[in-house]
Amino acid sequence: MSERERISRLVLESIAGFGGDTVKDIVAWHLKNTYRVDPSDAVCNPGAFLKALNGIYGQFAYVVEERICEAIASEYGVAYAGGGLLKLSSALNVDCS
Repeated sequence: MSERERISRLVLESIAGFGGDTVKDIVAWHLKNTYRVDPSDAVCNPGAFLKALNGIYGQFAYVVEERICEAIASEYGVAYAGGGLLKLSSALNVDCS
């Protein structure tokens, strides 16, 4: 599994935690088709991903972002004390190619 696939899995699992597979599938569709971002962009292009997340969730986006950050940090064994995806992505050494 590539790093992008691993991150995508973590992002989508985190999103599923807010309403199951149906919500996950709808959000994944909007990320791809409306915003032209991949779930792996949470780490590989966090600015674009956050813009999409805000478009989908509005003021609730920060809650989803925190859950995604916690899942990624846990998987990669990185301490996470807040700060969002921009801060977390700079702390990770992930090959996004």
